[in-house]
Amino acid sequence: MSQYATAMDCTDAFVQYVPRLDTELGSPVCDSIAFVMEKYGAPLTGSDNPDIGSYVAERLAATCM
Repeated sequence: MSQYATAMDCTDAFVQYVPRLDTELGSPVCDSIAFVMEKYGAPLTGSDNPDIGSYVAERLAATCM
């Protein structure tokens, strides 16, 4: 189960990165989501498991609300 904990830590860090772009660099959060997904999201969206990309996209979208 440690691999799941590591994956969740990685996902959490990825999702927390977006608001930091907003607060520390002053970019709008929704634009930051597009930037992060374009730059770093390819392994997630191109994964053999579409649920991974969907899960991260949902978590990122929640930061936009």
